[in-house]
Parts: sequence; structure tokens; C-alpha cells
Amino acid sequence: MDSKNIHLIAQAHPILFYDGECVLCDRTVQFILKRDEGLLFRFMSIQAAVAENFFPKEINGLSPKTLSSTLLLYQDQWYIYERAAIKSLSLLGGQWRLLSYIINLFPTLVSRSIYKTIAKHRYQIFGRQAYCAMPDAKWKASFI
Repeated sequence: MDSKNIHLIAQAHPILFYDGECVLCDRTVQFILKRDEGLLFRFMSIQAAVAENFFPKEINGLSPKTLSSTLLLYQDQWYIYERAAIKSLSLLGGQWRLLSYIINLFPTLVSRSIYKTIAKHRYQIFGRQAYCAMPDAKWKASFI
């Protein structure tokens, strides 16, 4: 799979790049999978050998290699930090879209600070796993 194919997939399916060693990140993926009734989302661990080939050199002036963040690519737009989480909730629809609107009411400085603090300490708070969890067979097609 090359960068062009990833961008084609991302036209119809948001792709969430996540830390596969992070327990919190894995739980976030599981949360989305259980609520993604239309199987809209696609997922790729940032530890996947090919993952970094898909990242642009910069996202909003920052190097994706140094970000301690989940990244979301959807329709040629990259989302980082809390913006990736908010967009993901919005795309889930229903009550989750409403929650995304409520979170958006907070000033970016506040929501970004909270996100970055949790991201910085995610291994200490939630733990680290030595490997990416294998998806349930019914969700296998959602992983790139």
C-alpha cells in the first residue's frame, strides 16, 4: 500500500493512526469500533512498519514523528491532538456528535492542554502493552 492508496481510502473512510503500545489508545480504538455501526473508520498503528511512509513532513507546522498524538486523516485533512478525538466523535454521529459539539465549546487552549497532559503521561496512567492487540475477526477489515 502506498501513500496514494491511503489518501484514496481516506476520502471515504477516516483513518486513525494510533499508538499500538498504548493501552489508552487501544481502548480508544475499541471504543470507536464498538460504536462505528457503518464500519466507517480504518485504523493503523503508528508502529506498523509502513505507517510513517503515509505521514506528510509536517502537519500544522509539526513533525508527525515527534507528536505524542493520535492522528486522523479524512478527506485530505489531517487532525491532531484533541481535534482528532473531536472529529472522531463527530463522525460516529448521534450522541457522540453532540458530545463533540460540547467539547468544542471549550477554548482550544484548555482542551489541547488537557489532551497533551494525558498524552504525555498515558503510559504511566494507563500502561503500555508490548504488542498491538489483534482485532476481533469481525473488525479485521477495518485495520490497514
